[in-house]
Amino acid sequence: MTGALLNPPPAPSVDPLPAIIGWRVGVSASAFRNFTFFDAIDKSAAIGIDLLEGHSGQKVSSEIPKFLNWDLTDAEVAAVRQQLEFRKVSMPAYYTRAIPTDPEGVARLGRFVKSLGIETVIAEPEPNTLADLDKVANDFGFNLAILNHGDPRNVMQALEGRSKRLGVCPDIGAWARGGINPLDGLRVVKDRLISLRLHDPSEFGAKGVDVPLGTGAAGIAEFLRELHRLGLKPTLLTIGYVENENPSAYVAKSKSFLLSKAIAPIVGEVMDETSKKSPTRTNVRPQARELIAAAVPKKASVKPRKPRKLLVVDLQAGYPGHASVHYANVAVELMAKSTGAFEAIFNNDLANLRYDKLKEYDALYLNNTVGPILNAPDLREGLLRYVREGGGLAGNHGTSRLSLDWPEFGELLGAHSGPHGDGNEKVMVKLDDPKSPINAMFGGKSFEFVDEYFRFPTPPYSREKLHILLSFDVAKTDMNQGKVCSNCAREDNDYAISWIRAYGKGRVFFTSFGNLPKVFWVPEILEHFLAGFQFVLGDLKADTTPSAQLASRSK
Repeated sequence: MTGALLNPPPAPSVDPLPAIIGWRVGVSASAFRNFTFFDAIDKSAAIGIDLLEGHSGQKVSSEIPKFLNWDLTDAEVAAVRQQLEFRKVSMPAYYTRAIPTDPEGVARLGRFVKSLGIETVIAEPEPNTLADLDKVANDFGFNLAILNHGDPRNVMQALEGRSKRLGVCPDIGAWARGGINPLDGLRVVKDRLISLRLHDPSEFGAKGVDVPLGTGAAGIAEFLRELHRLGLKPTLLTIGYVENENPSAYVAKSKSFLLSKAIAPIVGEVMDETSKKSPTRTNVRPQARELIAAAVPKKASVKPRKPRKLLVVDLQAGYPGHASVHYANVAVELMAKSTGAFEAIFNNDLANLRYDKLKEYDALYLNNTVGPILNAPDLREGLLRYVREGGGLAGNHGTSRLSLDWPEFGELLGAHSGPHGDGNEKVMVKLDDPKSPINAMFGGKSFEFVDEYFRFPTPPYSREKLHILLSFDVAKTDMNQGKVCSNCAREDNDYAISWIRAYGKGRVFFTSFGNLPKVFWVPEILEHFLAGFQFVLGDLKADTTPSAQLASRSK
């Protein structure tokens, strides 16, 4: 058995990263110009891109051998929409060289745009048609962006007096090949920029040929930084078409550059500022606080060897948030006071996670920290170094979905991403290691518990690296309860809930518990959290031998 999830989902989308600054990264369907539009949907989804700029010169599919435009019948448009929805791909932008201006053509275009959820039509209209097209765009509620390859001053002159529905879609690679510095062009079009085509020529000037984004002379990272400084939010940052024998590889490499090298540093700066203004959350009703106070342990699992400091971070990004964050924080606050096991410092300022500051703490607890939070290279390197050199890391539930574009964090934590079942899933919890002091509160017995449980994919989850504490007793659990959980089945029926691991000289504790607020007024679960905290703080000794090694020894 490989332990992989059956029918694994596509590579996790990292769209929340640009979403933090109000951007969306997509690809032109024409990047796959030797294929049909349906093929382009599949190929972009396989790369992890769920946003497309459609192209009127592309055939729909082998079953619908017609161009993707407003001449499609209602049934054919419905088939396009269904295919997009099936693959969970959207088409917010659409290119057509010319736009109809006759009443019948305009009506068909309007229905086409509305039916497919197109926000911006990109075209190359004649200047003398702009007055009519301005009316069309306003009547049907879409934006019209003029594709600009040349001097942006010319298109800006043509747009004088037009509504904000009309604007520009610069092709910055064409600008660079035409001798126009993309930054200078941006300062000309300013807030008339509606959508954006990204190409990167190998050199500045007419001899430049398209190369993967970030490897050419267009200065895309600097351009995007200026775009953000100006507060501009295009419909789409589109990876454009280039002549390439392997378009999927080209698009994947370009996407990787955009997210990790161009956008992540900007998001990192935004998150740094956001974190300073984001207090940790403890907003629970008095009755709930009383329930938590009654349930928290009254003494430490083990006497601390010295005063301990636990840094608690509950920052979330690109996600509406778990209500349980508040309850977990209150539980930790009251747990610290009632047991004296540690001092809890609640602070979301990411400056505390830089190595020189982080090493002042005995351990870090990431409370349901979902989303692209840790983006700056020094933050990432500092956290890994901190744990590797002897620090402690605890996390629960949504922390397994922190910074999904950072695989090293998944390796550190032992899990990254993964689907989950029903939010109120009743599971028979098995003690994989009944003798572990982190499981002592369960008295060596399995127990039934309701929460939301992730199914972690391999890699990075692996019993070869992790010491599993708790997992599903599959034989005694209804694995098909509640809502349908696609891609939830593992071939080996291994669904871990809690584990510990050694990482260099450091210690890691993770548990999937913590989606439901009521988790935090169950005494045994809070004792489990406390023992995990004292393990990562360095006071509670526990065997971290990977479970697979233990299993092989017992044979």
